[in-house]
Amino acid sequence: MEMFNRKVLKERIGHLQKNDKLDYLEQVEGYVIRKCSENGIEYAYDVMAEEMPYFKTMAYTELATCFYLQPMNFKIRDAQLPDAFNDKDHEVLDYASYFVSNITDNTANKYKDRLDDYRKWPAKDYLVILPGSNKLKDRCCLNKMRHIQRTHKGNVLFKPHPITTHQIIGEDERFIWAGKRIAKRDGYVLLHTKV
Repeated sequence: MEMFNRKVLKERIGHLQKNDKLDYLEQVEGYVIRKCSENGIEYAYDVMAEEMPYFKTMAYTELATCFYLQPMNFKIRDAQLPDAFNDKDHEVLDYASYFVSNITDNTANKYKDRLDDYRKWPAKDYLVILPGSNKLKDRCCLNKMRHIQRTHKGNVLFKPHPITTHQIIGEDERFIWAGKRIAKRDGYVLLHTKV
């Protein structure tokens, strides 16, 4: 189990600490790992990758105080959304209120000690959420980010991942966001509600 393994967390998120509100997910992680193992399915924590349509791995992570489980195949993940939306389940649960209360209670962030003073950032129509340093240069095209900045003429904010290094932010600051970047300690969820 990796989600709460201190050694794994030290390697992945360094000095950051997970929000205590996620502790209950440890039991969910154990259950998912057990079920995957029983059914011959591999599993991976906090990984985003693409496998063939006959995928063999289920990926999982935390998202807005929830356990987020998905197959490592985009086509299948994409098909799940309309399937879930069109499901005719008779019991409709109000998840929107759950997420709203997490945001208003400031418990939705994955990490402890996130800044919640989102009012200092001007309202924008677009928010670009970037991956951490380990993925930023491999997965994000600097030219596309420049294009986004030019296309939206300052009506966009870029939000670095909390584990993004100062070196990467400094390099990209010169090329892309020139003052349009949100501090990496600012909480994403609160910013998202404003944007």
